[in-house]
Amino acid sequence: MTVSQNGWPIDPPRTARLVDGTNTKLIVVDGPGGDILMYVARQFSARVESLDAPGPADDWGYAHRVIAGTRVWSNHASATAIDLNATQHPSGKRGTFNANQVAAIRAILSECGGLIRWGGDYSGGSPVDEMHWEIVGNFDQVAEWVRNHGNPGPSNRPTLSLGSTGDDVRDVQRVLNAWYPRMDPLVVDGVFGALTRSRVVYAQERLGLKADGIVGPLTWSALGFR
Repeated sequence: MTVSQNGWPIDPPRTARLVDGTNTKLIVVDGPGGDILMYVARQFSARVESLDAPGPADDWGYAHRVIAGTRVWSNHASATAIDLNATQHPSGKRGTFNANQVAAIRAILSECGGLIRWGGDYSGGSPVDEMHWEIVGNFDQVAEWVRNHGNPGPSNRPTLSLGSTGDDVRDVQRVLNAWYPRMDPLVVDGVFGALTRSRVVYAQERLGLKADGIVGPLTWSALGFR
């Protein structure tokens, strides 16, 4: 069996999948590998940089090719790698994201439990590639991550709206501050005021949810709560 650099089989069953909250489709491997890559793409668009920014279509997944200058199959050939906003983050160029964006990228990587590598971290002679994200875990590890984190379904947390108070509101405020460090931080006071509502609406718009400012089951789930 021929495999790509990360050990996954090349030319696998694969599907063009729509990134939630965007008009962007990426061809990724079927199953858990595709699930974790779509999680990355969705979080990137919601928290780092929109995938629907004006300009050319520059978001890529599967490609039957080897790594440039080598005879090693690229992880794109196993549909286990994606490139996001490639023209804005060309290969070989460092510093194409600002500090707050890098902080959001680090948070997404941490949420993926070390199973995803970002090309901005390449070293040891490999050219930096800040557009690039790839699976580095094996199938069983990725499948386990998806079982524990992927598409958990609607949350059972209470519905929150303007005027709500309490620890659940604090949880929302903390997550929104972590997701959007470029924006003025919300006061984590447990009061669902106008500013918290506007930040919820902003997140819902970028997540492809109904932007009503109400934190119901689907919004709770999209924010990572069960």
